[in-house]
Amino acid sequence: MAVKDRAHVPARVVALKKKEFCELKQDGKTVIEFLHEFNRLACYALEDVRSDDEKKEKFLEGLNDELSVQLIFGDYEDFQKLVDKAIRLEDKHRKMESKKRKLANASQFVLFDSV
Repeated sequence: MAVKDRAHVPARVVALKKKEFCELKQDGKTVIEFLHEFNRLACYALEDVRSDDEKKEKFLEGLNDELSVQLIFGDYEDFQKLVDKAIRLEDKHRKMESKKRKLANASQFVLFDSV
């Protein structure tokens, strides 16, 4: 939503969307899904994300703890660099979990096979 379009949205709707933005969490969403929701709602809370630093801070706050603790101490040139790093980390986590599941399944197979 462009800033000029916001003038046509009832104040109550803007307030609700701003509240939704302030409470936004990644939860079960992927980083990309969270990013889309973040960007969709950010236009209702422009005063909360005026600078790139404010935007980075709010994005980090909303990410799952697993990702945010790995990203929090990084120095990201801009918001997009933070997002890119979050996506790469999430992908790495997903690959590691997949390997763990495969190893667990393989070890179960070996246990059953030897009985």
